Amino acid sequence: MAWPVSTRATDDLITAAIWNADIAGNMNLLPHLLARKAADESVTSSTVLQSDDELVTPSIGANEVWSLYVMLRFQSGVGDLKYSWQFPASGNMLMTTVSSSGLSAAELTASDTPTHALVGTATPRLYRLEAQFTNAGTPGVVTFRWAQSASNGTATIVKANSSLWGVKLG
Repeated sequence: MAWPVSTRATDDLITAAIWNADIAGNMNLLPHLLARKAADESVTSSTVLQSDDELVTPSIGANEVWSLYVMLRFQSGVGDLKYSWQFPASGNMLMTTVSSSGLSAAELTASDTPTHALVGTATPRLYRLEAQFTNAGTPGVVTFRWAQSASNGTATIVKANSSLWGVKLG
């Protein structure tokens, strides 16, 4: 999406109202922080996907399209992390993951339950997850879901300061 082009005459007086409207319009084109984890959250001995306590969007309206970005900080011992998304039944998501092992992509509907694995270590790692969510008739939230890839007694932890960012495209 391109920056808005001003249609004002070059000799127009720039008032606070004009300036504020132009700045607000341009700022809405930049990613906004939608959620940030305030504390670590862990799962031990479970491969059942759980909704993250904090990585949830505000309600996304009917017929809206959003680009979403997750900066995921996590660590795991012998198990890795698997993740997926939950969203309104009328939605569709195209997502990619960029990690040290490369790029993966998938298209999801609300009834899909595929999971994608991320390789973990005892040292915290950072992954960037990207998605474009297209909603249709039902407003609702988009929730990041995760669990251990293989059940084990060493906690898999989504770390504090993991974050969810978004840009409303339409």
